[in-house]
Amino acid sequence: MATKKHATKLLCHCGCGGSTKGGRYLPGHDAKRKKALIADALLGGKRAANKLDKLGWTKFLEAARPKGPAGETASD
Repeated sequence: MATKKHATKLLCHCGCGGSTKGGRYLPGHDAKRKKALIADALLGGKRAANKLDKLGWTKFLEAARPKGPAGETASD
């Protein structure tokens, strides 16, 4: 006899307090979290930059950094 799997409900990682059906974020909430982390990291937040790295979102932080006259980022 086949048994039903029970869906594991988890809290959304964006901080909204919503429950997911087993994923990390509710639909669209990953973008909300990414935007907040990028804003914090651009202001010098090391924890936010580390979290972006851990989630594999570093490329989005680099793309958001202001570009200089020759196209280099401000950190170059």
